Amino acid sequence: GAEVFTDKKEDMLELLTDIRRGFGWGVWNKVYKRELLSGLEFDEKLRINEDLDFNIRAFLKASAISYTEAKLYHYNKENEGLSKAPDIKRYLNAMEAIEELLSPDMKRKLGEGASANLESEILNQGLMAAEVLLLTGELDPKDEDTLRLRRMLRKHRGKEAEKRLRIDQRPLLSALMRNLRLYKAVYYGELPAKLLLGGGDIYKRIKRRPD
Repeated sequence: GAEVFTDKKEDMLELLTDIRRGFGWGVWNKVYKRELLSGLEFDEKLRINEDLDFNIRAFLKASAISYTEAKLYHYNKENEGLSKAPDIKRYLNAMEAIEELLSPDMKRKLGEGASANLESEILNQGLMAAEVLLLTGELDPKDEDTLRLRRMLRKHRGKEAEKRLRIDQRPLLSALMRNLRLYKAVYYGELPAKLLLGGGDIYKRIKRRPD
């Protein structure tokens, strides 16, 4: 696979936070030098995205990284059961967990690229949350979860974050922030093509739920 080596801190952090690259922010697909881990521990107060928090601190200490796209780790993925059904609280909590990492001081350390990647992931998680609310009939302008969702999306929208979304996500985000009925129309307008291309995972998983 393609090999990448960089000793530029900003490039390292941008690679870590770019979920489109397949690098990922988990710890399972990385090998660390022993001295890099000295004094580093997982934050036990975090219930979600603790890998991201750990790796940001590790990468801030690192002097260089080497990355390969070769497939060196394999695992079996079980069929998605009810335990894998979309959970609105999980998406909202993930958004808030990433948001907590984006203090002004941390954004300065991360640089513009990595900060925009993380804000883009907040938008991505928010769109999945909106999809769950829509499909479960709970997308209501007065509902607490909807208010919480739109408040976080409004805070993290921006040119750099939005351009890192998939092209098909951008009109959905724009519609969601303007009018919930417009969002619903755009969502169901795009759904047939998405299903035809093999997507629509959240839709398919919710439709498989027993009544």
